[in-house]
Amino acid sequence: MKFHEWGVGVDPDESCWVESVKFNISFLVIVRVFFEIGPPAYEEIGCADFVPNNLDQGSQFSVPYFENFEQVFSKAASWMKHQRNINITNMQSIDYKMKNDFDASELDTQRSFFVESGRYTTKYLRILRICFTRSFKQHQSQQPAKQQHRDKPPTLQHQHTFPQRQHQMLQRQNSLQSLSGLQPPTYNHSIEAPNNPAPITECRYVTFEPMMLSSGGIIGIPLFERLSETMKRAMLWLNRTNSDVKLISAETVPVRMFSGNQYGNHEVTYTWNRGEQKEFWLLVIRLYLTGTIDVAPPDVIMPPFLNKKHHRHHGSVGSGSDEHDECCCVM
Repeated sequence: MKFHEWGVGVDPDESCWVESVKFNISFLVIVRVFFEIGPPAYEEIGCADFVPNNLDQGSQFSVPYFENFEQVFSKAASWMKHQRNINITNMQSIDYKMKNDFDASELDTQRSFFVESGRYTTKYLRILRICFTRSFKQHQSQQPAKQQHRDKPPTLQHQHTFPQRQHQMLQRQNSLQSLSGLQPPTYNHSIEAPNNPAPITECRYVTFEPMMLSSGGIIGIPLFERLSETMKRAMLWLNRTNSDVKLISAETVPVRMFSGNQYGNHEVTYTWNRGEQKEFWLLVIRLYLTGTIDVAPPDVIMPPFLNKKHHRHHGSVGSGSDEHDECCCVM
């Protein structure tokens, strides 16, 4: 989240902010947990970060080149195949500030605070963070690990949980119930730890880009469909794919359109912000899925306006021409 050190301080519920070349912007990484009030689940929360490798250090006349997001996701998918007894709850791409232009090993994904300059260039590397839960009762004698994963999927280690900690969690839950005035539902069966989740053997992601309705000409601003229309196409696509496909999580990903090394490409992981430069942003929708994915026909994911335009200029929508690839990218 963004905040000004001279302002009202850190407010996770703040919904707007102001940027200016005269001031620096401070960023604080927070953890927001959504939960249900009910019987204890006897779970702990963990996360694993996957960082792009540097493929080319660049030169005075070229920028460094890092693995794209698909390659980072491939490492994460390989890691998930080797894990047991964890339940993936969220997958999210996050931009982390870089200290060194070409050495990703110096990227500290545990750093919770950094500053974006209002006048100078701030460089970022986009990582993939996977959050998961794990049952207390299944693991009793190992230690936690928080690692950055690059080439080799590491072995996940587990945390020893003391009875006092479980007691503290129950006390915390009771206090939340008292404050909220809500009562947990009653059950006729005893509370047991959840069954061991099966490892995720096949994981993919699908990215939906807003369709450009007008280029804006030479000096104009491009016009894109609204995000709600993009989401409708994503939901329609999801309903038309195989029944065994399950949604893990979804996110909206901001992409720089004309600057910062991205130029509208959501697969680029190395980017930057120049404080004095105006920026245009495009929001794409990314779905993280498990199961065998069948790509739906193009007419399912194209909005009606573009369907008519496509029929007029390119003939049948189902012809399989390359123009449809911009509507949905399956990785």
